[in-house]
Amino acid sequence: MFKILALAAATAMASASAEAQVSLGALSDRPASSMTPTEIKAHNQGLQANDPNFITCKRTEVTGSLARKLRVCRTQREWAAYSEQGSRTAQELADQVGRIAPQGN
Repeated sequence: MFKILALAAATAMASASAEAQVSLGALSDRPASSMTPTEIKAHNQGLQANDPNFITCKRTEVTGSLARKLRVCRTQREWAAYSEQGSRTAQELADQVGRIAPQGN
């Protein structure tokens, strides 16, 4: 059951990421994760860190690997949408488990 819930959450987060894509000016034809660090630095120049178009990169662990990390870059707006979708998905799954789980003995 846990694997099903994790798969559902991962699927929902991937769709949130796709929905959150925003225009990055001249670089709008590429997602932020495919941009080089130099391109990201140039894009962020003149933007405050809390600007919705400011790009932040994070490294996430790759499932099944002890050392491999994946660089994920998104705008602040995309990270907020990703987080919001993850929270909604977690709440929906918790509600579903609550309805399915037996109540008492």
